[in-house]
Amino acid sequence: MSVQLPSEMKYAISERSAKFNIQNFASLVYAEVPIQEIAGFSWKLAALTECSSQTDYEKYLNFRIECNDGSKTSGWNCYTHITLRLMSKNEMCGRTYDHAFDEKSTSWSTSKFISWSQVTDPSKGYICNNEVTVEAKIEVRNASTFRKSKESMSNNELTSTAFKSSNGEYVVGECTIELPIQNFDSLEQTESSAVSYFAGFPWRLLVQPRHSVSTNTGDVEKQLNALVECNTDDKSNSWNCHAVVQFRLLHQNDNAFDCITTLVHNFNAKSHNISFPKFIKWNDIFSKGYIRDGKAVIKAHITVIQSTGSRIPTASCRDDFIKLTIPISRGPIEVMSSIRFISNLPWKLSAWTSSFHSPKQLNVCVHCNTESESNLWGCNATVEIRLTLQEEKPRRFTKQQTHKFNKRNNTLDFRNLVELVKFSDGSEQYVHDEEITVEARISVQKTVGVR
Repeated sequence: MSVQLPSEMKYAISERSAKFNIQNFASLVYAEVPIQEIAGFSWKLAALTECSSQTDYEKYLNFRIECNDGSKTSGWNCYTHITLRLMSKNEMCGRTYDHAFDEKSTSWSTSKFISWSQVTDPSKGYICNNEVTVEAKIEVRNASTFRKSKESMSNNELTSTAFKSSNGEYVVGECTIELPIQNFDSLEQTESSAVSYFAGFPWRLLVQPRHSVSTNTGDVEKQLNALVECNTDDKSNSWNCHAVVQFRLLHQNDNAFDCITTLVHNFNAKSHNISFPKFIKWNDIFSKGYIRDGKAVIKAHITVIQSTGSRIPTASCRDDFIKLTIPISRGPIEVMSSIRFISNLPWKLSAWTSSFHSPKQLNVCVHCNTESESNLWGCNATVEIRLTLQEEKPRRFTKQQTHKFNKRNNTLDFRNLVELVKFSDGSEQYVHDEEITVEARISVQKTVGVR
């Protein structure tokens, strides 16, 4: 059964077109062709002949589409906009449909797409050398699914691949916001991530428990609500930001499935946020393996397709911190933070130990815009490295340098920062649970070639 998609689903999250030839068309009964993965789902397109139920039993060419989540779990759905065309030298037969696939309805078929007599009529131009060409375009407008973890979602990094929407717009920027929640079972209020700046706007990920009445039983059920906020402090009507938001609750087993839903939204002064009020049932979070040691991790991957209007003032994000927790162990250390956007540039903080030094020395490095291939950007910044105290003490370990970051000099090293042997017995006040926290305060004085 076809459905009418809501107006907010008029843009595609992902789309793909496939064209295939049906050979020996005169003897066609059923022909099937697989379509490459779209939005994490596998697809098949089939052409088949059917007769009408009327007394004349007229023969028709129809098409059947199958959508498979592949996870063998319940609760997934996929809203699609489907375009089917029968190619011709003289004219073209094309139709569009909206349909919602889910675990109970994985296939869908057209009804009386075109009569057999029309297809085989030489004057129409559909058939040539007993061969017919079909084109199918599938646009995924919204989806909620359980999928295996992907490496691309585990890193909070910009990607260089352009995203193209159904109306030809390209990605302005994309980023992943991560929100780890300790003691998840005691969560009663809204939990919020730190503000992340990208594509010229400030963003936050929020989660909150929510109670609703079941339509089936009438009982009150507890759900997890996930939200993303954009530019909430700007009340002007001069801006908007069209984005795709993918919420992901990470499964604690790497070989199991994350809980995922994807939404499309146009952020503006009247609609600063997008939410999924029934992201997952509260009991399922605990019973299906999304909690480990009382901790849950939620991510939001945001792809900005188009944005217009006012931007946040550059000065408002010129000064910020990056924190990195480092385990104190006998083995080698090599850790890196997630990306933090400061003055519209991506920054990361890494730490490692030198294997050839004795006693073992801790090295720290600040990375700025390392993925960029452009030679046109530059950034003057002061970086202060601190070791975070676990208790309030008058003394503090700090080091500071000023650096000109650019394509050739996009990192700043603080080598041999401190001897880790000083922390091995846990006597220093910098140690907590056999970990120390390094903090980098980055103050940007000037940027060039950065929007």
